[in-house]
Amino acid sequence: MKSKGVLPVEKPKTTRELLKKIPNYPCLYKHELNDTYYGIKKFNGKIIAHSLKTTERRTAERKLREWIESLEKPEVFNAHDERTLTDVFKMLEKRKGDKKKNTLLGFDFINKALIKFGGNLMIKPLINISENDLAVLLVKLREHYSASSHNKVTALLDELFKIAKKNKFIEENIFEDFENKFVKNPRKKVYAPTIEQCEAIVSDIRFNELLSNAEDKADFAEFLHLAAIGEAEAINLKWGDFDFKKQLINLTRIKTSREYSIPIYEYLKPLIAKLHKKTGGNPDPKQLVFSDSVFSTSNKMHRAKGKVRAKKSVGHDIYNSCKNLGYKRYSPVDFRRARITWMYKRGIPPKVIADWQGHNDGGKLIMERYSHVLDDDNADYIKEQLKKLE
Repeated sequence: MKSKGVLPVEKPKTTRELLKKIPNYPCLYKHELNDTYYGIKKFNGKIIAHSLKTTERRTAERKLREWIESLEKPEVFNAHDERTLTDVFKMLEKRKGDKKKNTLLGFDFINKALIKFGGNLMIKPLINISENDLAVLLVKLREHYSASSHNKVTALLDELFKIAKKNKFIEENIFEDFENKFVKNPRKKVYAPTIEQCEAIVSDIRFNELLSNAEDKADFAEFLHLAAIGEAEAINLKWGDFDFKKQLINLTRIKTSREYSIPIYEYLKPLIAKLHKKTGGNPDPKQLVFSDSVFSTSNKMHRAKGKVRAKKSVGHDIYNSCKNLGYKRYSPVDFRRARITWMYKRGIPPKVIADWQGHNDGGKLIMERYSHVLDDDNADYIKEQLKKLE
């Protein structure tokens, strides 16, 4: 007996009920909630629904055709199939044909690497490729390529074998569970210049009589160092981003679009005052802090198009000053690292530094990249203790 006053619970719709037919395109449907495309077709007396796993119409149409073809013409593994990795690579190239030029260039590099170090692997029938053949290839790749390049080649090889298995060119994918096929790229320790070196480089740029707009370029380099921010953020800095009441600079991290703020540090204030004075003392909030005289032609064009990622600025000038002063080659990124290292050594918590860098990992990256600071400090401490025993 139903209880009075209780409304019946409406059952949620099934996936099939949420699929809406796409007009004028047979078998193609779209999910009402998540916009994923599906294919629905009657086959051997049964209605089959298949997720195409995409929300893009063009990709959905292609995947639908491929799915229907696989239903109507299922391929059976042929133990005498003579197809090779080269044949599978051509299939993949055709599929990626509408991709950007850089993607296709990457494919070309990987294909050449497989041909160069794989011997006859690319023309050998897939069914005859052994685990030993693949192991030899991976050893050669490790010897000749960096971890990232090695992994790019390996990733494509992995995809080729998956395609071969899906199309029944091979009965078993021997590369699927291959041990250690990807190489871990060890993160390099950061060895930044000292504060004194950064100051010397800025001074060398500032008093370089052969350099046009030397004063502006030196100011920009000095700002990167003192504020400990990236070029992309500094290039697009406007006077409206300064909150002088709260003593903050409001920024947006270009890589992640994350908004964050940094303090107007005491040692940064004289430079900001100098830049502010250059504007006449009352700059428009939309006015850029650093003029185009700082940047190369390519960077001016890049900024004019409304893009905010830095291409070049004072990097070349910093490098030339490093040569003049006999330093190793430092970059604008190293200027930021120098100040971060300085902060870290003075006991500022990594989480706080991470917030000032626009990171959202609670300081994990700072700890990983700047762990050498602690190592160096420990080494100095040990030396001091050993001296006491002499």
